[in-house]
Amino acid sequence: MNVEDCEKTAGFLRAAACLTVALPADTVEHPDSRALEFLTHGTELNAISPAHQPAGKGFTFIELILVIAVMAVLAALLLPVYVNITKEAEAASAESVIGALHSALKINAMKKLVTGQAIAPHNPFDDLVRPPDNYAGAFGDVDLTNCQPGQWAYQSGNASNGNWAAVLYRSKSTLTTAFGWGGAQWLVYEVKADTNTAGQTVGLSLTEYAPLHRW
Repeated sequence: MNVEDCEKTAGFLRAAACLTVALPADTVEHPDSRALEFLTHGTELNAISPAHQPAGKGFTFIELILVIAVMAVLAALLLPVYVNITKEAEAASAESVIGALHSALKINAMKKLVTGQAIAPHNPFDDLVRPPDNYAGAFGDVDLTNCQPGQWAYQSGNASNGNWAAVLYRSKSTLTTAFGWGGAQWLVYEVKADTNTAGQTVGLSLTEYAPLHRW
């Protein structure tokens, strides 16, 4: 080593000494302190503190408008499907009740014939083992107050309706054709006696009052 090299080395040592003095005491660490901390705490050194984690990105106003618009379009597309399904379910239920009433009247008439009892029109719901859950009951006059949409009722008749006896169903859905009264659509059936050529009553039938309903 020559004189020039010695001067360079001395200069580096003086600069390092000045830097060490300028830095705060708590910033000067032993070369092995970080390695020791890593061995002690493992990967916690690499974890980002919650205070420094990036905040989650929220929806912008434009994105919210787009979401609402898409939901509105989907609702407009699915609503007719829902209405059709609801109408089909109501139609199937109503036609099932009509079929049950037809059968109940036939069975009642056969029992009366076998036992020799007189056959006469009556409330066919009384012939069912269990009336449907949406059967409102029997009334002298069926109206909008005692028969709600989706309900069946039996009208025994009184002076206000000319003693007209009928089975009625008030529709929830809008039908293509149906009997209209009081701003509502109704399925109206009359219980009529079936007679033979001698004029004797041999059975009962459920006959729809015009206009015939069409779902």
